[in-house]
Amino acid sequence: MQKHFKPNFSGKSTYTCRICDHRTRETGLGEQDVELCAACYDLCGYENSMSDDGVEQLRPMKPEVQALIREVYARGNGDAGWAERFKELLAPV
Repeated sequence: MQKHFKPNFSGKSTYTCRICDHRTRETGLGEQDVELCAACYDLCGYENSMSDDGVEQLRPMKPEVQALIREVYARGNGDAGWAERFKELLAPV
């Protein structure tokens, strides 16, 4: 039987996201270095942007943030706290 995932430099082909517990693999974004899935990696970037620049600067990205939170939620482990972190952005204007 052929393996679908090839080991990377760390010798592991998959790992568990340290935020949402999703079993995942590197997608080329560099998320494995910080042990995050791609969705949580992107959400961390948005959270950092919101912290640095304020929620108003992130408003145009609200649909993308909502889609990523839904993606994490669809995995069955809840939203991993993302809705709470983005409550100011997600609140009706």
